[in-house]
Amino acid sequence: MYIDFKKIFFEQICFSHHQIELVFPKFDKKNLSRWQKKEYIVKLRNGLYTFPEYVNQNGFNLYAANRIYQPSYISLHYVLNFYGIIPEVINSVTSISTLKSKQFNNSIGKFSFQTVQPKMFFGYEIKRTNSFDFQMACPEKALIDIFYLYPMYNTAKEIEQLRFDDSVL
Repeated sequence: MYIDFKKIFFEQICFSHHQIELVFPKFDKKNLSRWQKKEYIVKLRNGLYTFPEYVNQNGFNLYAANRIYQPSYISLHYVLNFYGIIPEVINSVTSISTLKSKQFNNSIGKFSFQTVQPKMFFGYEIKRTNSFDFQMACPEKALIDIFYLYPMYNTAKEIEQLRFDDSVL
């Protein structure tokens, strides 16, 4: 069963239990738990999975962030660090969504999603790392998102605390 399953779903990278049921209407959901224990698949969140071959590939965590919570795009401090604008290493992938704020922790890492109004859901582009496409804010939009979501950055002194690299700006 698993071999047939993998042949069908491997190219999709991430797959949901709804997609599985479309292909295998009598699929036993207990297989998902068994396959996780055997490390045949990796759970990203309830109902969303991938294969372990993808997990350590460069860029997969960014692709996964967009899939874990939709609609979303990567932004905020993660993007500023990605472009070398701030020196801090960001331990979680920070994203923007029009859905409620949420956080996910899984074997790949930490993923946090902050809510914005639909009118603020813009300013991102599709990027590619290896074979993974993902939506990421341009640096300017990441700054807008920070100032929109974190009103504490409202004076020059507080903005200095972000420690921008002037050579990159």
